[in-house]
Amino acid sequence: MKDSSLSDTTVADVAEKVMPAIVSVYNKFTEESALTTLKDISFNMGLFGRLAPVAKIKPVVLKGNTIENISVGSIGRLKSLHLRKGDTVKILYVIIPYLSFDNDCSHTDKNEFEIPTICPECGSELVFSESGDIGSCTNKECPCRIKGKILNFLGKMS
Repeated sequence: MKDSSLSDTTVADVAEKVMPAIVSVYNKFTEESALTTLKDISFNMGLFGRLAPVAKIKPVVLKGNTIENISVGSIGRLKSLHLRKGDTVKILYVIIPYLSFDNDCSHTDKNEFEIPTICPECGSELVFSESGDIGSCTNKECPCRIKGKILNFLGKMS
């Protein structure tokens, strides 16, 4: 038996029902931005033993959230932004905060941040990829790696 209710449906009918929902979701994720001052860069170790730069900024409120720390993403991105203490940077906030540097921003005359060569978690030597964009801890028993292995194992169990 053929369902005649579907055969009479046009693309316009479907669009009329679906588009308001799509527009509603899109409007929930509007971008906000603000200029602020970069106070410092700290370096944390990720769960798999990789060095992760974190920008410490003068607090800004976007979408009702006070933002003070933002992941820069990678050593490569940190190098490409040429960040210095006191720089004016732009913070974009859609779903998560994102640090940006554009024509509205400015550099100070201070030196760029130095990238550590020692693991901030265990004190072991860091090795860098050929490009220098990824720093990894050489210690297989580094606490950050152990946490990462445990979380990875637990994730596979669920």
